[in-house]
Amino acid sequence: MARRRTTLKDVAREAGVTISTVSRVLNNKTLTVPVTDSTKERVFEAARTLHYMPNRLARGLAAATTQVAGMSFPMTSPLNRADHRDVTFLNLGMLISGVQNVFQASGYELHIFNRLEHDLNPDAPPRRMSLDFIDGLIYVEPNPKYPYFEEVVKAGLPCVLLGENPMEHPVHSVCADDFEEMRQLVSALIRKGHRRIGYLLALLNEPPMDVLKRMEGYCAAHRDAEIDVDYELIRREHVADVPLRDSVTALLSREPSITALLIGRTEVAVDVLGMVQEAGIRVPEDLEIVVVGDDRFFSATQPSLSAMRFDYLRIGAEAAHLLLNAVRGEVDEATSISVPWGFMERESCRLKEFLRTPS
Repeated sequence: MARRRTTLKDVAREAGVTISTVSRVLNNKTLTVPVTDSTKERVFEAARTLHYMPNRLARGLAAATTQVAGMSFPMTSPLNRADHRDVTFLNLGMLISGVQNVFQASGYELHIFNRLEHDLNPDAPPRRMSLDFIDGLIYVEPNPKYPYFEEVVKAGLPCVLLGENPMEHPVHSVCADDFEEMRQLVSALIRKGHRRIGYLLALLNEPPMDVLKRMEGYCAAHRDAEIDVDYELIRREHVADVPLRDSVTALLSREPSITALLIGRTEVAVDVLGMVQEAGIRVPEDLEIVVVGDDRFFSATQPSLSAMRFDYLRIGAEAAHLLLNAVRGEVDEATSISVPWGFMERESCRLKEFLRTPS
């Protein structure tokens, strides 16, 4: 377990000044309100007394920073698997670009970590993150079964979760309201007349927080409409244990037949569309499809795939801004920023007129 790092807040308390004053004194920045030499000396003395050094590579007490921040992504399959992916995000490039745009403007470099989050090779040692050379961390897709994020928070390192917070301990986060967004999506399908709505998750590991919240939203929409939830329509098998085709076949063979299908993983959407069409099912005439997560190729499929789009550029930028503010001591209380989804209406499902708040 990493040792708790002394924070700007600790130094401010010891010196009897504000966090903002400590940050600006230690970083040799211009003070909006001038302070006396004796106050500055109290800040430096407090920092020395508390051994305030953000990391071993700090370039001196006056800087108190490495100008390096990290992003951590889950690894969800062993390296020797043919279908191995270090990370599972099709829109990873946009997410990183959103972060980099903010970091570069602030003189920060980005370091990418990955972490092991699967049970397919139980003898493999977990990948630990080295936290002592970064000023802060953006932790992507927190998963309650693999709580590495707790080490980061307990170490006192400034951290922003990109996803809902699974801990009781408050921490900064940037995420969509996954419960309410899925609830509104399914409610719109119900208002359109659908009563048998399949939900294919195609999981690579145990469901992270965002997926758990979406499943809750799916069920809540059915309860709102006084429709019994058929849990056999929520296919949450791991693709390592149950082939994708078997999960699709199980959904399509349910009676009464499903008339709408939510695909919960962007990477498999095109394959699932092909399997549906191979079964002789017409889209959208027999089955309407919405993908949770968009991709630029979806406009080129036949038919083109409707999707819920996450603004990854904005999410990355919001997370980067929030992290830098935390590193500088400019935010004390845990802050949560909500970024809404948008609905990309294409041929596989016309739904905008049924959404309460069309995007």
